[in-house]
Amino acid sequence: MSYLDRGWLPKVFVYIVGQAEEAGPHKIGVCNRPFGTEDSRKLPDIQYGNPREVFWRHHVGFATERLAADVEQRFKQEMAAYRIRGEWFAVDLATATRVLNEIALRVA
Repeated sequence: MSYLDRGWLPKVFVYIVGQAEEAGPHKIGVCNRPFGTEDSRKLPDIQYGNPREVFWRHHVGFATERLAADVEQRFKQEMAAYRIRGEWFAVDLATATRVLNEIALRVA
């Protein structure tokens, strides 16, 4: 069930970005604006300094920043063995998406 089915719009998102290759690496983070809108400045910020083009890969919406931060932190803990540096993980897109969705369901 999505947030649209529940009758509310998310205020904050936990996102996954990565390169064109689904094998990774992938970055997880939190942002306040939907992806692909003129207001979304996050992707250009991530792209800056990255030699390869990055793309929005997946996101989950939350009603509060606290929930989103909790999900992001749990993801980082569960995927710690795959951390490259900071918020970047050496994990394929399917795994990153599955783990994020499972955590979001447990927390929600």
